[in-house]
Amino acid sequence: MVIDPSSPLNINTQSGKARVQTTAQPDSANTQNKSAKQESSDVSLSSTGKSLVQLESSIQSAPDVDTDKVSALKASIDSGEYSIDSRTIADKITQ
Repeated sequence: MVIDPSSPLNINTQSGKARVQTTAQPDSANTQNKSAKQESSDVSLSSTGKSLVQLESSIQSAPDVDTDKVSALKASIDSGEYSIDSRTIADKITQ
């Protein structure tokens, strides 16, 4: 069986089972069978695979920007309390 990377993969993170459904195309040599048949395969994920699926799910649900941190920085810049230590920045760049 050849795995098509564009084929849908349904993963149940609770059980660690995945189901792949593919449509098998008839061989060109066997043209009498014109209807495509459905095949499905069951795949079990290891504990590492389950962890990766859960990690991917949590990353996708996390916000791209920490809005609280951005708001705090904006407020300190607007009030003039935010100071930049150029020596510290220069030291970090040269390290």
